[in-house]
Amino acid sequence: MSKGVEIPARIPIRRHGVARVEAILEAATKLFAERGLQGTTMSAVAEESGTAPGSLYRFFRNRDEVWDALLDRYVALRYDQLSELRACAPLMTTQELARHMVQDMQNRFQLRKLAMSFLEIREDLAPRRRELRLEILRRTADVLQAHAPEADPERLPVIARMASQMLRMVAGLEKVEADGEGAVMPELERALCLYLTDTLRRVP
Repeated sequence: MSKGVEIPARIPIRRHGVARVEAILEAATKLFAERGLQGTTMSAVAEESGTAPGSLYRFFRNRDEVWDALLDRYVALRYDQLSELRACAPLMTTQELARHMVQDMQNRFQLRKLAMSFLEIREDLAPRRRELRLEILRRTADVLQAHAPEADPERLPVIARMASQMLRMVAGLEKVEADGEGAVMPELERALCLYLTDTLRRVP
């Protein structure tokens, strides 16, 4: 038998297999959030998802492959969100746009948090981390251009970057609201709306 030949993890094509992978990834998301990345074992993922260990390893050979699948899931979700937002942006008021941008960051917040953690701790993913951030900024600028075609195109990347920095506050504000310190997310929506209203209306 030849050595050094890697057998790839199985890609599900049947409905049952796809549903099983979804259950595994949901369980992994929960466990990574509760126990941390290093504290979550494959056996724990199998138990939490109700998957026999042998079946788990048919889809994911190790924990890194589970991480990669969760990262791919987040990237696909984020790109889909921005594509849908770009399609609707021309018909939205700036207030509606700001609200949707904040809500998109809140949706599947735990998955986003985990994906960003994977990117930060794995040095081999540094190029992908930079590529992902640049692509999200580019797509965010496309959303803003669709919403305000009269805006200065040279300033849109900077506006997109600033808006993205504001949206990163969602993490801290989620905790504030969870601690019962008041509904502060509407204030973020208001601040983002004011910023976009001021900057996007400045024509070249």
